[in-house]
Amino acid sequence: MCKIACLLFLVGLYCTSIKCHQTSKTFQINCYLGAWSMRRPPGYRLNLDEFDTTLCNFITYAFITLTPPGVINADKYRLREEIDPIHRLMALKEKNPDLKIIAAVRAVTTHILENERTRERFITSVAAFLKTHEFDGFDLHWLLAHDDPEIPDAQNSGYEQLLKDLYRELYRIKKFFAVSVSGTAKAAEMYIKAINLGKYTHYINVLSYNFTNDYTMPPHVAPLFENGNNNVNDAMDLWINRVFGQKLNLGVAFLGRKFTLNADKKIAQQGDFMPYNEACKMVHSFPYAEFNATAATSFVRNNEFWLSYESAESLEVKLDFVEQYNLRGVTIWSLENDDYNAECGEKYHLLNYINRKADEKFLKFEGLSCEIKNLKQSVCYQEY
Repeated sequence: MCKIACLLFLVGLYCTSIKCHQTSKTFQINCYLGAWSMRRPPGYRLNLDEFDTTLCNFITYAFITLTPPGVINADKYRLREEIDPIHRLMALKEKNPDLKIIAAVRAVTTHILENERTRERFITSVAAFLKTHEFDGFDLHWLLAHDDPEIPDAQNSGYEQLLKDLYRELYRIKKFFAVSVSGTAKAAEMYIKAINLGKYTHYINVLSYNFTNDYTMPPHVAPLFENGNNNVNDAMDLWINRVFGQKLNLGVAFLGRKFTLNADKKIAQQGDFMPYNEACKMVHSFPYAEFNATAATSFVRNNEFWLSYESAESLEVKLDFVEQYNLRGVTIWSLENDDYNAECGEKYHLLNYINRKADEKFLKFEGLSCEIKNLKQSVCYQEY
């Protein structure tokens, strides 16, 4: 009982000294949506008809398929099984006309980079696809494999010219252009050395998660700090020092990863990633979850396994980081990984928490987020 009463008291002090208002800053919440999630059997499929379109101001549809020569496969997107999900996605704009919907391509092939003609053919196919299906922009994934020693020289490989020409054409037809990049500090050094991405994009999604490779002791999946320089802070610091912060989205993944332990509490087997909607059920089977305040990560453990996962508590610290450095917003991987069927409590719990955190009408107090209607009434949500 004291939690809410004490919070109301604090809000009374806060609102008498500082004007209470919703933030006027445009905070980008860019939500990836996997095309595969639209084809799942009933009961496992994310139902877009029930989705609250105010929770994301950008939705990025991943991924659009290329043909072997390196153009968007227009014939494929005349098939009903491909076009129906796009139509359902575009119907969300009827509920929220301000929603921006972006098409993403996973990778650029060497065929595209061969010469001016192949680059132009790719760009023409992108522009035609966006206009035909009424997408608001294009997201080019330029991700590095963990064992990539370096990025090919951007200028000599044709990559820089491709980005210049894409940006110019999409600007001409009034479409957004984004690039998504690997989120480690090592990758950041290579991107920044290779090309000035900020010059040729409207925004950059820095996918700062999955820091769990090649460890013997149980690691955290996306620590803000610790793990040497293998963390979100060190990766983003390099980008922030070279790119205007309002072009940067911090990537967060609604994922967990489970590790099987041996008798010495070292990793015996690295498990697969699991969506938050599965991880949360495992977490709820424990009497309590733990939080490493130094690394800003959540986890549960016993003698047999360790599960590191993203939670409202870890997201709180990352969103404070976004605010501190005046970044553009966050990019979420991905809608179908959140608890969209409310199996652990609140439907789309992590996405809802991000919205509550970004909204200054909500105050957080001992695991509660409360919207204060007046000094006698509040609406509170339990965060977990």
